[in-house]
Amino acid sequence: MIIDRFTMPARRATTAWGSKICKGTVSAVAAAAMLLAPSAITASAATTYSSDSSGIVGATAYSDAPRNFVINLGTTANPLKSGQFEHVVSLVQTLGAVPLAQYPQIGVLFAQSTDADFARELADQLTASGIPFHSVAASRSTDTVKKDGSDVVQGSEVVVPSATRLSGGAGGSGDEASPDATEQGETKTPDGTSQVPVNRMTIDPESDNGLDSSGISGKTVFSSGSAADPDVGDGDNAAWGIKAIHADTAYASAVSTISRTVTVGILDSGIDDTHEDLKANIDSADSAGCTNNGIAQTDHASWINYKTASGTYGDVNGDQLTGWSHATHVAGIVGAAHNGSGVQGVDPQVRLASVRIANSSGNIWSEYVVCGVMWSASKHFAVTNNSYSGFVKLSDVQGAAQYEALRRAFAYAQSQNVVVVAAAGNNNVNLDAVAPAGWRNIPGDFPGVVTVSNVELTSGNALGQLERYTGEEGSNYGAQHIDIAAPGTDILSTCPKAYYSTEEESVDTCSMTGTSMAAPHVVGVAAILRSIFPKATVDGIASMLKSEAKTEYGRLQPPNPSSEEYRGAGLVNALAALGGNTLSISGTSTRVPVYRLYNPYSKYGLHHLTTSTQERDKLISLGWKLDGTVFVAVSKNSTNAVPVYREYNPNNGTHNWTLDVKEHQALVKLGWRNEGIAWYVRDDGQVPVWRLYNPYSGEHIYTRNMQEYATLKNNAGWRGEGLAWLGIN
Repeated sequence: MIIDRFTMPARRATTAWGSKICKGTVSAVAAAAMLLAPSAITASAATTYSSDSSGIVGATAYSDAPRNFVINLGTTANPLKSGQFEHVVSLVQTLGAVPLAQYPQIGVLFAQSTDADFARELADQLTASGIPFHSVAASRSTDTVKKDGSDVVQGSEVVVPSATRLSGGAGGSGDEASPDATEQGETKTPDGTSQVPVNRMTIDPESDNGLDSSGISGKTVFSSGSAADPDVGDGDNAAWGIKAIHADTAYASAVSTISRTVTVGILDSGIDDTHEDLKANIDSADSAGCTNNGIAQTDHASWINYKTASGTYGDVNGDQLTGWSHATHVAGIVGAAHNGSGVQGVDPQVRLASVRIANSSGNIWSEYVVCGVMWSASKHFAVTNNSYSGFVKLSDVQGAAQYEALRRAFAYAQSQNVVVVAAAGNNNVNLDAVAPAGWRNIPGDFPGVVTVSNVELTSGNALGQLERYTGEEGSNYGAQHIDIAAPGTDILSTCPKAYYSTEEESVDTCSMTGTSMAAPHVVGVAAILRSIFPKATVDGIASMLKSEAKTEYGRLQPPNPSSEEYRGAGLVNALAALGGNTLSISGTSTRVPVYRLYNPYSKYGLHHLTTSTQERDKLISLGWKLDGTVFVAVSKNSTNAVPVYREYNPNNGTHNWTLDVKEHQALVKLGWRNEGIAWYVRDDGQVPVWRLYNPYSGEHIYTRNMQEYATLKNNAGWRGEGLAWLGIN
């Protein structure tokens, strides 16, 4: 693939694949261990492929050194038959190769061989056996003559018995000697600029560590984390992105009261699970490392942020690599805890699963990414953050094969209802212009992926107008490729203390820049949406993100020149996620208006809800004031209808309405009068209805108006009780 490296940003680090981790650096190799067995992921009977191209075969390598290969079986016109996948595994072994990760659900497997002509030999065997295949090629090459050895598997990842084990890096899973960029030879990126080859994706902010910086851009500013305003901060320490997308207001209004079961997968360089702002939210049970030949491992060391064999943090060529803090920084933007110190994430209550796809050299190989994506599918993560990127050219044999494996993996994850959000990359290129030439920006160009550009504040503007980041590693753009914009410049978030602390100062936050920082802002909002709308589809969540972003479109400066379109649908908006949406729902629904009335004569101002026009009119005749239709319920025979119960308290004259049958039964037991089913709502509705409690009067009030909810909660002494149920539009 043309991914010599994916890249992420950290100060400015890079990923493998030829892309970057939109801030931070991630690399590529690991040793074989526990296979991601079919038992870990439920096999799907039918596999769909978008391409009928078959017979793509990698050429003979320059030497019999250990290499990993990707094997894509079946095509749309000729899918695999029962037993054929298992037969291919046997053929791989017959040829003296070692099968690595296997994914029968998508017809993909990886293997390691020291045979320079392994791809052709296996292709011949497949053809002779009548087994259809799309492609067989090396998983770490960009061309057929890699004389520099950068496509060779090294260190602890070498598992072929007779192979000579090349020395790796500092030791441990996924270590490799990091090739000097001057020895790798030059290639051209789609915009014509020179850089190291792109066979690896990278994570990279704005640093001068000598690695491929195509994926990360931005400055790294270290902060003490002792902001005057805890969690959000002021002045130089301000986490301005959280404020710019109204995430601080959203959390203060209602997010903290929502019952949370949402897990976000951070596919990155490994999270520091000891960080005070993160440790309470880490989901260790669903975390995994994929830098061992793309074979999922669940031991603690495999998924935390990288440490050297001696237990110290990575230090490459005398320059401390911020790439190793990349995942920790990204995770903090998504979900740093609201604990009164450090920083606060967009969704402080989310669960964070660390899925390490970047090795100790900062490389991200395609087998690592496929492993991470398939792991996310097996665990049914609500959302995944993919702050890395890389360019692939489909006319390149290896690029086409790697692209196909990755495309299938991402499509499968989405079929398992995983929302995929990706950084657009920091190459400062027009993605609309490079696509016709056969280049693909991975993973942002895959169908259904929400691709995010990086914006910064306009000069001298306080959280008002924003514009595309056009610094040294400016955000990629393109009207046909960018879905949404988010803050990504000089973003304050969590960083491992061990990296930056000195004898004089203990540092656990730092600032980074890149689309790597923009993507997690969107992921945090997607997590909020997932918690409110658990039955929404992947497309539904993407549609809501874009619909809400439109409300902030006017804050984004028009591009100059106009060809540099970066805005997508608009600026991500966390507060809008708590209000009504235009999510379309299937099935049939009969609309039932719910009226709210207000009694101005009661001591505290009593409210009442009803679907009955007779009850409504009777109360009005008694002096009650009509507040209007507060939301729309549905009839009993509507699709996915669930009941809302009504109870009456004879002691104080208040009513209660609840979706929770246990609450209903408990209140009746306490002496409340059971008034049966008040109305029905859809469990897949699209309009949140919020509930508050008045401790002085004992009544509840229900509203779909987030401004009303916030005012009563923050200024009038009402207790916010979060989401009551979902109405319809």
